[in-house]
Amino acid sequence: MFHSPAHRDPSKRPDLAEFQTYLSSMVRHCPHLAPALKAENVVNTVLELNQADFIEQAERLFYEGFRAAHEIALSRVFSTRLCRNILFWTNTAGDGVDWENALLSIAHEALRSIFITHGVMFGKFWRDPLAAGRGGNLPIPPASFLSVRTAIYPSDTRFIDHLPDFQNLIVRQSVTELDRPPLPELPPNLREFMQSHIAASVVAWRASLS
Repeated sequence: MFHSPAHRDPSKRPDLAEFQTYLSSMVRHCPHLAPALKAENVVNTVLELNQADFIEQAERLFYEGFRAAHEIALSRVFSTRLCRNILFWTNTAGDGVDWENALLSIAHEALRSIFITHGVMFGKFWRDPLAAGRGGNLPIPPASFLSVRTAIYPSDTRFIDHLPDFQNLIVRQSVTELDRPPLPELPPNLREFMQSHIAASVVAWRASLS
């Protein structure tokens, strides 16, 4: 399913200037991006995943997404719309796109499962043209990345129409400290937590092939 780990290729490190050009091309596809860029509320970071195995890399990507989600959930108290893009590169052989696609999907689903009621949205964007094509005619990013941002009403309700409680939460653009539900804590056994999401992803993948 994945390429085998090998030595890292320094040329694979995402270039933030190139990524900024990509974001400019995405403005016409995302109505919230231009105001966020103008307000300087978009922060792009590069994460090198040099851990020994897949689960360790998934844990690290999840952890960085978790930190970003905490910051964004807290910012809603002050009606601030933030976006954090986490570009990552791995120590996989060749292009390693299958490996990256799986890392991104698993971290995205794990984060979404615990922050869904906190007004935080997660996006997954692939540098793999085949995977990126699932989103329609969107530009292909120069690096795979996880996007974490403030949920916005009413446009984001289309993503969670099966979760009315979450819809009710993001309708309120300003959430007071008393209204805000307690923020989630890191799972006590992160490896077990990630393994459960990996298992669920494999089941879903096998079902899609049948």
